[in-house]
Amino acid sequence: MKMPRLRSILITFLLSCTVSTPSIAQAKTIYRCESYTRVDGTSAYRVSPSIAGSFGSSNPRELYRQCLVPVTKKQCSYKDTSNDNKWYKCGDTGVRPGEFDFRKGIGEIVEDNNGKKYYAFNSVVQFTFK
Repeated sequence: MKMPRLRSILITFLLSCTVSTPSIAQAKTIYRCESYTRVDGTSAYRVSPSIAGSFGSSNPRELYRQCLVPVTKKQCSYKDTSNDNKWYKCGDTGVRPGEFDFRKGIGEIVEDNNGKKYYAFNSVVQFTFK
């Protein structure tokens, strides 16, 4: 009596190991640099959803570096929502056919005075990390 039961348990176990079930793809969080209005009526930028250590640039001369996100070991990708909607590796600032090349604000790495590195983004891109 023990043998058939043990055999059925073993067969069930082996089948469960060999039958492949589709894995659930982990959804990537899509971030963006968004403009918002403060209580005093001035505008500012922030990363949405929030990323620890990120902040909006307050330097008006940095028109294309509106949000700064700390660099991590994760792979960074961005897409320009005003153009082709293709995903590119952060820092890839090559000119796309028919486009003006700003070379700023599309995931480039910038460094502050203390040597801390950040990805810089402008408000027309979405970005994610793997």
